[in-house]
Amino acid sequence: MPWVMLDDQFADHPKVMAAGPLASWLYICGLTYCARYLTDGFIPAAQVRKLADVENASALACRLVDADLWHETEGGYLVHDYLNYNPSAEKVRADRAAAKARMAQSRSQEVRPNIKGTPREVRLPRTPTRTPTQTHTPERERARARADTHARTHAREADAADAADTALSLSQKAVASEPEAEQILAQADVALAEVKAYDAVHAACVTALKWAPKSVRERDEWREGVTLLLAEQETPATIPKLVRQWRAKVGDQVKCSPLILYNHLGELRGTNYAQYSNGPHSAHHGNGLNEQGRALSEEAASLANYRAKADVVREVFGRAAPD
Repeated sequence: MPWVMLDDQFADHPKVMAAGPLASWLYICGLTYCARYLTDGFIPAAQVRKLADVENASALACRLVDADLWHETEGGYLVHDYLNYNPSAEKVRADRAAAKARMAQSRSQEVRPNIKGTPREVRLPRTPTRTPTQTHTPERERARARADTHARTHAREADAADAADTALSLSQKAVASEPEAEQILAQADVALAEVKAYDAVHAACVTALKWAPKSVRERDEWREGVTLLLAEQETPATIPKLVRQWRAKVGDQVKCSPLILYNHLGELRGTNYAQYSNGPHSAHHGNGLNEQGRALSEEAASLANYRAKADVVREVFGRAAPD
């Protein structure tokens, strides 16, 4: 692509200012003509009026001569110091030839040249192309889809899979030893009773408080509160009474949770429970449980595994879950 060199201080140059805006525009158009046709700065006199859409181009050319931007020569004009700032026609042709050679050398043997737009010396014979190896067959795509589905399923059921592995191990032990199986079933019955109690208090809290935890922090604090209320022998029947007493005390503006009910259990019961109301939850209920509460929370978190173990062992021995 042809181009010309133009100084960024061109507009402020004394010669340009002396020539005026119209003559300066004619000068720029003359530069592009020289670069496009590789004239080394020569502009034919007959070409001057065709350079730009201006009136009286001959008078403007005279102003350029007076400003020492153009020089009169035989048959036309010569741009002042053109070759000092722009490449010569010989150099431009040599650069273009070198570029064509590089293109011909780097062109891939398997690429068909653009016959209409590519010069003859750049064209290369077309060679047969090798069919690329099929890397994504329908069978591989189906296998990948099955693997993706399995990965998603495994991610959703990671906890259930761990519980199932443990339960399978217990069921194998139970088949080998009837007494040991009875002991496992007894432990499972206790665990199921704890699960039912936890679920009942949890449901009572959701109904009475009219909201359920959504975020990770809310679920953790909710589980801690329900577990601690269970440890204090609270039941689904007593939860609504505690909530009504809390709202009568502070109103509906303050959001309540099972952990807040536990922190104010002594006040709501009307009994002195200083060991709870002055405990670690009274300042900020999100700071963690005491040792007893932590143990109960861990036990509640494992109840789902107990349920899975019991179901598998009952299936082995044909036992029904207790009411």
